[in-house]
Amino acid sequence: MYAEDTFIVLSEDDESALNNKIVTTVHHLDDWFRDNNLLLNVAKTHLIKFFYQAPSVMKRKFHNSYNEGYKASGDADGQRIKTGDSSCVSAQNSSAVSKSYISADAAPITMREFHIMMATLNDFTTNITSIRDDISTIRATQQKLSIQVSQCAADIRKHDLMLSSKVQDFQTANRISAALSTEVSEIKVTVSDVQNQAAIFSTDVASLQTSTNHIDCIEILDRIRRSHNIMIRHVPDKQDSASDDLTVRAIDFLSPGSSQDIVATSRLGDAEKRMPRLLLVTFNPIITRKLLRNKKMLSTTDNFRTFSISDDVSPQ
Repeated sequence: MYAEDTFIVLSEDDESALNNKIVTTVHHLDDWFRDNNLLLNVAKTHLIKFFYQAPSVMKRKFHNSYNEGYKASGDADGQRIKTGDSSCVSAQNSSAVSKSYISADAAPITMREFHIMMATLNDFTTNITSIRDDISTIRATQQKLSIQVSQCAADIRKHDLMLSSKVQDFQTANRISAALSTEVSEIKVTVSDVQNQAAIFSTDVASLQTSTNHIDCIEILDRIRRSHNIMIRHVPDKQDSASDDLTVRAIDFLSPGSSQDIVATSRLGDAEKRMPRLLLVTFNPIITRKLLRNKKMLSTTDNFRTFSISDDVSPQ
């Protein structure tokens, strides 16, 4: 047996079948109670009719017999009650009891039969009352079971919704996992390609390291060499001492006495008639930086207004 608060999990088909069985059982009990109650009422009616229609002698005899514990019940002959006159219940009016009800002509005609009938009716009334209580209990149980079944059905629907949601989440997670697996595979391929390229680059770097070091040394030496030079533009390109004299005077104008630190002078490029070539003058680095700082002073005098001085940017 289950406890009263125990919930039985039923499917929708089982729930419907259980409700149908309970309703059918209650209907059968109602029909049975109604039929037997009708039978009881008919029997009582016939007994009352028989009692009040009997003569006073029969009534007195019935009361005496009933009050004395039905002394006549032990009569071996089953003596029938006789009326005060010649009237009595004929054999034709004492027909057998019908299968479904007691007819008016079938009333008991002996005190023993009457006593037995009354005891039977009392027992039947008690049974009917007990059956009525059982029907009430069954109905209360049916209501409780209906509530429990409804609660179980609601829980099942709730769990179905939760399960459907979890299944959808699981399917979404599977799709995301598949997409991530594809991306991870692509990343692995990319990493492998990068590793191969890194290995190739390492080889190239190793092969270029020696030549790069050599080029760096050449570049450093060239920068040092250029730091000693300045380039002067628009100095007349003549093969006499006049151009050299102009160069010396321009340098001394920018930095007096710096012409004494001239190491060498040279012309860059091929000679042209329309314009003088660049004049490259070599000093020590200190003099070069000093002259470059003062190069704007050339524009302040008419003699060197056309001259311009810059760093050595000539080709190597």
